[in-house]
Amino acid sequence: MLQIVSLILNALLTSGMVVALATIRSTRKKAAAEAEAAEIDNARKVVDEFDTYIVKPLKAQVNELRDSVQKLQMAVRQIAACPHRDSCPVNDKLDELQGAAADGDDHERKQLPSPAEPDAA
Repeated sequence: MLQIVSLILNALLTSGMVVALATIRSTRKKAAAEAEAAEIDNARKVVDEFDTYIVKPLKAQVNELRDSVQKLQMAVRQIAACPHRDSCPVNDKLDELQGAAADGDDHERKQLPSPAEPDAA
């Protein structure tokens, strides 16, 4: 009689352990999946904020600079046709800078005087 009770208790306890282990395993997998989903969501948010606050403003600045450079290039090309090009201070400064670049001095950044400050030379 004691053996029968022991067998019944072992069967009940063993099946209960199997169910408990299966429950623990499924709970752990579910928690890992939720953590991975949260990590992916956070990564998406970071990428969206990076795009909003860094990429888009930089693209806008690059486009503005591109437009400004195109306007400057058009203006510089017009110097050749200008009747006052021989006495043009802008043309003289461009020639000076181009000569410095030809001498191998193009790695140094030259500060141009602001329009409010006349060149002392």
